[in-house]
Amino acid sequence: MMSDFTYKGVSARSMGVRIKSIKRPLLANMRQQYEDVAGRHGSYSFSDGTLEDIIVEVECFVSVQDRSDLRYQIRQLASWLYSRNKQQLIFDDEPDLYYYGRITNQIDLEALIRFGKFTLQFRCDPFSYLIENASELILDSDVTLNRDIRVDDQYSFAVTGPVMVEVNNFGMAELYPILQVSGSFTTLSVTTNGQTLQYTESLVNQTLEINGENMTAKVAGVNKLNKVSGAFLELIPGINSIQIDGTGLNCTVSFFFAPRFM
Repeated sequence: MMSDFTYKGVSARSMGVRIKSIKRPLLANMRQQYEDVAGRHGSYSFSDGTLEDIIVEVECFVSVQDRSDLRYQIRQLASWLYSRNKQQLIFDDEPDLYYYGRITNQIDLEALIRFGKFTLQFRCDPFSYLIENASELILDSDVTLNRDIRVDDQYSFAVTGPVMVEVNNFGMAELYPILQVSGSFTTLSVTTNGQTLQYTESLVNQTLEINGENMTAKVAGVNKLNKVSGAFLELIPGINSIQIDGTGLNCTVSFFFAPRFM
């Protein structure tokens, strides 16, 4: 029996909740459309490769010292579980990963009062995420569990001329990193996996941040998306060879991301 999980930074055990069972899907459903064609057996399927949300189901029971306080405890549980937005959900058998979701089911209050048992259904992103940013990971920390990390992995590079670097996405899914460039350059382009991102405005002793996931580009909080051309960088699982080119390069180029896992 799993002993605990944490939601919104609060452990279930501290709320008097115990886990009876948990169901975590092995793989999310792929978004697909099917079309029947007259005169043809079966159907055509169409998919862009993206995944649907997953439902993480946790069967729980309440442990109380005084049954007269049960209803008050239930109200406390409701306050803890309610959230308008997705929150981090961490299970103690994988303390270095979190799911990102929120409660979607209605909990039967009468059943909870009579039997002390209830089921939580969290609708979550199709991936789990590393708690720490890849560039901030400490190899001897307790949160590094069986990941494909190399001792010499680097995510920040001093750049004074065209250079090829390697970035290890040790997760199990592709992702769009945050590209941060601090210092100066006249022109800049970054190429990986057959795609090139270009920034068309010079930078002088400032920091440029290009967020591929959110599709934003900013310098000192000012929107610079109109200075970006080409494609946002995508890191595939494993080692990504990245070519950094440009003129007047005197900067530090850094990649920030949290690896994703199935």
